[in-house]
Amino acid sequence: MWTGQWAPAAGDSLLCATTSSVARLESQMALPRWRPSPGASGGLAHDWSRFVRSLTGHENGHLVTAIAAAKQVEEQLKGLRAQCGTMEAAAHATIDSIVASFRLIDEDYDRRTSFGAVQGAVWPPRTSPRLRIPGPEEAVRVAPNPAMPDNRRP
Repeated sequence: MWTGQWAPAAGDSLLCATTSSVARLESQMALPRWRPSPGASGGLAHDWSRFVRSLTGHENGHLVTAIAAAKQVEEQLKGLRAQCGTMEAAAHATIDSIVASFRLIDEDYDRRTSFGAVQGAVWPPRTSPRLRIPGPEEAVRVAPNPAMPDNRRP
């Protein structure tokens, strides 16, 4: 979120300049949680813990990008000058441009890391050969719920 103020530039009543610029970033990270049952193997609990640490590290990479984007928004808008009647639109266009460029950085990060897999954020872990991915014949089938919009499942 960006908040800023502007005023007419010195010597030009039609041109405005930013007088204050503050970008605020809020971030939430949702991670999977599993509490091992008393019968769970220690190896499985260790693998899970390593997976969650790796996933957290991958997601923190996205957070670093978001922080850099917020700093760039704040810095670029500090020096923004435009016609007074278009100042807000110019600010939003600048923000949109910065966000778009950082989205490309995020997409490249996911591509380079295979969405975190090369960082170890993959389940089941490749180091646990006895774990297997269930096949489609083992999928739990749930009938559509007519009470849900668009028949979405909970």
